[in-house]
Amino acid sequence: MIFTKDFEIKLLLANRTKHTKGIDMTENLMPLSYQRNPNLENCKVFIQTHKEAQEISKHFAQIQAELITTLEAILQIVELKNTK
Repeated sequence: MIFTKDFEIKLLLANRTKHTKGIDMTENLMPLSYQRNPNLENCKVFIQTHKEAQEISKHFAQIQAELITTLEAILQIVELKNTK
């Protein structure tokens, strides 16, 4: 969940997209280096509404930065899991 000044945006991260409903924002929001990272293989970013897409365009830098923070946390978890 990301909160902007006057709106709340729910980003759904999923690795199984077959049954995931929503608007795929992966190519728009996730930097290419994360899309190509093998530890994030098949990770996709979805939103539920077109209103959220409009808000993302207004607050793109903030939302992308928060997404990157989340992806970095996921990568740290994967790295810890792989070292055990």
